[in-house]
Amino acid sequence: MAYHHEYTSNGNYRDVFDGKIYEVLHNAKVKVGDVKQDYTYFDLVTNIAHGLASDGFAPFKSQKQTCWPLLIINYNLPPKICFHFENLICVGVIPGLRKLKNFDSFLWPLVVELLELSLGVKSYHGVEEKFFQLRAYLILCTGDMPAMQ
Repeated sequence: MAYHHEYTSNGNYRDVFDGKIYEVLHNAKVKVGDVKQDYTYFDLVTNIAHGLASDGFAPFKSQKQTCWPLLIINYNLPPKICFHFENLICVGVIPGLRKLKNFDSFLWPLVVELLELSLGVKSYHGVEEKFFQLRAYLILCTGDMPAMQ
């Protein structure tokens, strides 16, 4: 889980942590709403970088019905394993007829939880045997064009 904290860039784009967004966030104070917090993004090894992925598909041959899984990717894991099935978190599946009409309404509960995680939630560190504030940040969203519109 410390991959992002130990990662060093060699100047090439090999990972999400080589991107400009991560570079800017890494040096910025966390801002929730209009309130700046007294800590920066990814200042602790326990901070988690997440990505959100969604892509619609037709589960049946008739293709009248569609499903849109909402998957959270944990970028704290090395790239060789972060996309493995057992490491993806399915936070929801949106059913629909063909193209989605109101994608945002399905995302709202996730947005609320992500805001809470950016402020920190009390968690227990099993290795260090103590409590700490776990913070997680959504740094990337991916999907096909209908999912991203």
